[in-house]
Amino acid sequence: VIRVQASDIIQLSFETDDPGVCHDVLELISTVFIKNFKKLKRGETSNVADFFEKQTQLAYQKLSAAEESLKNFRIQNKIINYDEQTKFISEKHENIIDERNKEKMELVAAESSINKINEKLGSAQKSLKLNGEILNIRNELSAVNTEILLLNTDENPKSLQKQIKLNSKANELKTQLDTKVEGLFTTTTSKEGVSHKDLAKMWVDNVLKADESKAKLSIYGQRMDEIESNYDIFAPLGSNISKMEREI
Repeated sequence: VIRVQASDIIQLSFETDDPGVCHDVLELISTVFIKNFKKLKRGETSNVADFFEKQTQLAYQKLSAAEESLKNFRIQNKIINYDEQTKFISEKHENIIDERNKEKMELVAAESSINKINEKLGSAQKSLKLNGEILNIRNELSAVNTEILLLNTDENPKSLQKQIKLNSKANELKTQLDTKVEGLFTTTTSKEGVSHKDLAKMWVDNVLKADESKAKLSIYGQRMDEIESNYDIFAPLGSNISKMEREI
């Protein structure tokens, strides 16, 4: 047997005195060789194909398990679109910070006005601060306004009906408060010649603004706590989702 140069072909030679034996031997050897060669190659190909088919099936099972795990993770943590949800939380956080800063400025302005009015009222301011009826009405009005602010964030139709009733009640209390304040002052005036009655009305308006600002700031504080709580929840969730997606 000789290999033909550097090819995959071999040359088979056989020599004998009998031509018939020579022919039959070469034919038999060729037949057996080709048969065994085909069997060998077919076995190799079959084994390789079986290996990759098995590995493909295993990979598919792993992929299905990873996708199912990610789906269950999203359902369990109520995540539809992580990127959009985190973007919404971030934007909401920024909006609340802006609103809170604006409200802080409103509170500072109202308190500054109250201090100036107190100076103009002089000793008369004690009548406003210590009058029991005025204090009670003011506290009740402040509580109603706070409840209205809380209902503004609720889209429930029943909340809207309740808000209408509360607005009506707030208007009634404001009228009662104005009436009580007017009753305290008649013709007295400040050093600048401004009637105490007008100053008292201004005082009431600014006090109510300050109370409303404090209520809003309290609500903004609660919302900030909620958002920061969501941040604490979403931060590790994002890491887990990224890990699952990389695995998929």
